[in-house]
Amino acid sequence: MATKTSNGNCCSSCGQTNCNNLTCGCADHSLSTPCGYTGRDCKDGSHEKCEEVYCENCIANCESKLEFEISSTTSFTIEKGERLSATLQKLVQYVINPACVTSNNEILNIMPGTVDSTSVQITWDLVGTSNSASALQIRVKIPTAAGWGNITPTLPTTSTSYTVTGLLPNTEYMFSVLGVGTGCTSASIFVTTNP
Repeated sequence: MATKTSNGNCCSSCGQTNCNNLTCGCADHSLSTPCGYTGRDCKDGSHEKCEEVYCENCIANCESKLEFEISSTTSFTIEKGERLSATLQKLVQYVINPACVTSNNEILNIMPGTVDSTSVQITWDLVGTSNSASALQIRVKIPTAAGWGNITPTLPTTSTSYTVTGLLPNTEYMFSVLGVGTGCTSASIFVTTNP
């Protein structure tokens, strides 16, 4: 894994194609943050008290593609240019539902984008061409609620973002993306709307 300064743009030399909507640390100082980091883009003003901050959204595999053989017919692959955040989500998804990863039906790198008092934009990486989902379904719920609500309409598999509207101000929500017909979902992210 390697880092490369991008100032919000992509590290094309590592094969990276999706570097926007970075978390507050990355938005402040791109990939590497010195110990004088103020956390000015963090809404609550908090930040890590450490020597240096590396954002997993900003670290990509610049080496060649890595593949780990699971059986004679399945493998776990880390692509060249894949972000550490996507790799971590893929690893956890493999532990929970290995078939989603070994069948290339994973949905990776879900992150919050623009947030206001009644809407939240979520983004994710483009699903692979071998993903067998017929569409993507955005799911939302309040963390203490019993079940997920599905946002309609479904989205084409070429979609990489969606803005959920009609939310309550100053309320925490969970969001995930479901591959219709595969039963495979992204990780769930927690986002609080603005007051």
